[in-house]
Amino acid sequence: MKKIYKCLKNIYAKYKNKTPFPPKISIIITARCNLKCKFCNFHAEHLPGDEKIYNEISVNDWKKIIDKISFFHPEIIIFGGEPFIYKNINELLLYIVEKKLKCHVFT
Repeated sequence: MKKIYKCLKNIYAKYKNKTPFPPKISIIITARCNLKCKFCNFHAEHLPGDEKIYNEISVNDWKKIIDKISFFHPEIIIFGGEPFIYKNINELLLYIVEKKLKCHVFT
């Protein structure tokens, strides 16, 4: 989590006087998927079935990230493997709406 904050802080410091904030933020919510589409990189048959391999960020950590970026009102684009496999997707989507941010989910 600290690495994400540090990355956001570095991006902000680098571009704060040069460009406006990004209008859209893409979030890969999970790498898990219930399909095995040949054209998709997320089906990952080569990965073991161990859930730990996916290292999903908790919903509370996503909320902290949303709090940090919400001041510039970006559109949030959620995708991944299959976003609706993420355990707390409903809670996260409701939180994004509460923050009055536009949100798109690609499934």
